Amino acid sequence: MVVIHISTTAPVNPPSATPVLTHDELWAALVAKARHPEDFVPVIEKSRIIREDETGLTRGVLFKGDMGKEMGGEVEEVVRYVGRMKIDFSVPATGQFVSNIISHSATAAGPGDMFLTFTFEFPHPDVAEGSQEARTLEEKYRAMSRQVVPHTVDVARRLKGKGRLVV
Repeated sequence: MVVIHISTTAPVNPPSATPVLTHDELWAALVAKARHPEDFVPVIEKSRIIREDETGLTRGVLFKGDMGKEMGGEVEEVVRYVGRMKIDFSVPATGQFVSNIISHSATAAGPGDMFLTFTFEFPHPDVAEGSQEARTLEEKYRAMSRQVVPHTVDVARRLKGKGRLVV
């Protein structure tokens, strides 16, 4: 069995970014992503909230295409909000675990010091540690991670531009 661990960090407000996002706005976007993941994750066809309270929610997610076929229908995900700086997503049926983390630089102050990090844990019980299949999966997940983090920031920026981020 192998568990593939991937982590990617992207700056939220690089010098060319407009509009600039605040911590509260990025947090609002991450909560929106938890509540309506299809707006952020292209492979999600639709979702529904099963339960929700101030600490998070449980949602049902239906994936598109091959991923939907592989998952075999609706997947239940448990989402936990942690201190307006992190949202954890877990899939009890597979053991998959994802964190979306807002962080700030230790040296800088201002809008350019904010970062968004996604960490992923992908368990593969039928894949041998160190195998070519494990290396291929790791490359696939790393490439996906490099896309989804900046994409999430881009969607947050578009939501702000449309006045759809409630802080």
